[in-house]
Amino acid sequence: MKGLAIIAVLFIHTGGDGTVDIACRQLYNFPVALFFFLSGYFIKDERLDIKGIKHILIPYAIWTLLYFVKTTVEGSPVTTWRVINSLFFGGAFFPLYFLIVLIELKLISPWIVRHIRKMMSVSQYTFYKDWTLLITPATLCILYIIRYYTHSQPLIYAQIFPTWFIFYYIGAIMKFGGFRGNTLTALCCTLFGLYLSIWESAYINEVLGTPSWAGSQIKFSTFFYSLSFCILLMTLHQKVKRNIIVRLGELSFGIYLLHMPMIKITNYALNGILDILHIEKFKILLVNQLSIISISLLLCYIFLIVMNKFLPGNVNRYLGFR
Repeated sequence: MKGLAIIAVLFIHTGGDGTVDIACRQLYNFPVALFFFLSGYFIKDERLDIKGIKHILIPYAIWTLLYFVKTTVEGSPVTTWRVINSLFFGGAFFPLYFLIVLIELKLISPWIVRHIRKMMSVSQYTFYKDWTLLITPATLCILYIIRYYTHSQPLIYAQIFPTWFIFYYIGAIMKFGGFRGNTLTALCCTLFGLYLSIWESAYINEVLGTPSWAGSQIKFSTFFYSLSFCILLMTLHQKVKRNIIVRLGELSFGIYLLHMPMIKITNYALNGILDILHIEKFKILLVNQLSIISISLLLCYIFLIVMNKFLPGNVNRYLGFR
């Protein structure tokens, strides 16, 4: 499942921003939600996962420093907000926000497990009695209000745990709360959620004129689709055999950290080769996108295999490559 999520991440970061592109993006707008869902499902127990937090925090600090220095050398001014944003919100390089949110969620994991077990001790777990499920919808409401009235993206939106809390929490419920999900129900909800997501993205893009919001993963309809898709995958996961996608999932943390530089390298190399051969760049976006994704994934995979073979284990862990 992590392999599927990391492939979807590359689809998102290689797609266009046209009307058709935004509509197509709704199909693969689930990866961050799926990563958080799986992280919640694999909570071990009520104890604070110090080892897991260190496994994320050290690579986060190293990559934040590298990107902060890089952008500073390129001319970005060193301001108080930029330092705060880089340290606490993944602002040195936007994909790093995922790591800081995951650290926040891991810090509150002991409370999550205790809360679920407390609810189960009184009676069988039921969703409608659990007020914590309102955390993410309430956060989304605030973000919608800000976007609607300011016509701009809030400074902080994806970089805080309340936005993604519901996925991590439902993942934990599936492990500790006895909720298993039904394949047919989850499939129907996934298809309906996809329809709603395409409709909402079209409305936001065409009527409100905000393509960045239309393509975003952070919409009510997209969250409904993503959550349904996560549950659907969990009902099917035991039927999946080991394959290359599973292997990509095992390397997904390192691929996530490397994929943007690899996409840039691939784009540059591919365009250079096409220019040398006097071949016009692919007119069909999907063909171009699939080429970039395939090559970028291959580069990430080879790079991580080589690093894990020749670098000491601690170095790979500190860099997030293992």
